[in-house]
Amino acid sequence: MLREKQILKPAIFFVMILFILVGCNKNSEKKPISNSNEGANNEEVTLTFMMWDDWGQGFANIKEKVEKQFPHITVKNIGGDTGNKEWIEEALTAQTVPDIIFAHRQYHVALLKEYELNYDMTDLLEKHDFDLSRYDPGHLDEWKSWANGEIWLLPFMADRYALQYNKDIFDLFGVEYPTDGMTWEEVISLANQVTGERNGVQYQGLDITGNGHLPMSQIIGRTQLIDPETEEVLWTENPYVKQWLEMVDKVYHTPGNEIPEGEDPWIESRTLAMRALWIDMATPEDLNFDLVTYPQWEAAPNIGPLAGGWAFGITEPSEHKEEAMEVLKFLYSDEYIGILGESPIHAPFNHLFVDQDIDEMLSGERLEKFKGKNLQALYKLEAPGGPESRSEFDVGAIQQIEHMGTNFIESGLDVNSYLRELREMEEIRIKDEKGAS
Repeated sequence: MLREKQILKPAIFFVMILFILVGCNKNSEKKPISNSNEGANNEEVTLTFMMWDDWGQGFANIKEKVEKQFPHITVKNIGGDTGNKEWIEEALTAQTVPDIIFAHRQYHVALLKEYELNYDMTDLLEKHDFDLSRYDPGHLDEWKSWANGEIWLLPFMADRYALQYNKDIFDLFGVEYPTDGMTWEEVISLANQVTGERNGVQYQGLDITGNGHLPMSQIIGRTQLIDPETEEVLWTENPYVKQWLEMVDKVYHTPGNEIPEGEDPWIESRTLAMRALWIDMATPEDLNFDLVTYPQWEAAPNIGPLAGGWAFGITEPSEHKEEAMEVLKFLYSDEYIGILGESPIHAPFNHLFVDQDIDEMLSGERLEKFKGKNLQALYKLEAPGGPESRSEFDVGAIQQIEHMGTNFIESGLDVNSYLRELREMEEIRIKDEKGAS
């Protein structure tokens, strides 16, 4: 009996050979490679992006990579982003509903909700086995905090911050360079040592007024700014806000370290010793600089500023959510994530950089200047995250905090008087916003 089962009749054998040949020929045809077979039917699909037109080669790179990977998918861009009502209204009026929308600020999700474009991608991400563990949890929390704990937008870039310093100025003053892990107090103390006049030139030790929300986010990132239920202003009463203003006051009332006027002291006059800011692509190639970790608060060790960045999200009215998620999963892969942001070093997954030779990732004229720098400092601190819930009036609070340092110095007020005035301004703002809604 066993032997009979092993012997095939000629006719059956011939039919099986035909099936094998047909199958081999079919499999030899070029097929699109997908990261997941779920939801993919290979029908011709056009995915519409809403993203900046002037973002370098951003969309051109996306179009090239996506259409090569998915021959049945065509991508087009209608321009714009989530932060501009006119762009959104123009698109919807023309009945051009974007499938994938671009944001460069977390709080731009407010407009997504206003125009019913917001869509929680959580289930779709799980269905397509999208690996969220690659993110710093605090980075994701920043975006989720503006979306009621949901994932409306998924960052493909992280802002990278550092304390950058001009080595020539430190050499001129005979002072040791900054090191990783310094606190704000240590940096301010160091700034005093490189503030002064040399050879008829006045040098400034530290500039910290710009983007005041960055140091604030390190220490109050997870606390509420405006009470979402009572609409009470909370952030102006936070003791760390007062402490920050006292530090700003100390820095800019150090003789010789006043807020500079005229030329950019970092790029043009080159009279600024240190600045705590994002890594700047505009830094001149011939500037003798390096960088260390962004200054930390003693009460929040190893915590950096908001990771922020740029993000994409799938919209609620999109009729191609499955295909859109396939595309995002492909673009957010470790292999391609570096083509999406401002540069490869802005990719949001720290595992791509830690203990790696980052110089190998630096190609092109814009990035050559960063070779040999302490770029590992960009990835040593954790993102602060965001509160569990937010008020609709948090957007205005963030915008106020962004300019708080400069506004405080220009006000000429003492810290306590400025905080009282700031609270009154916030209360008036909230009433105005409520009246306009």
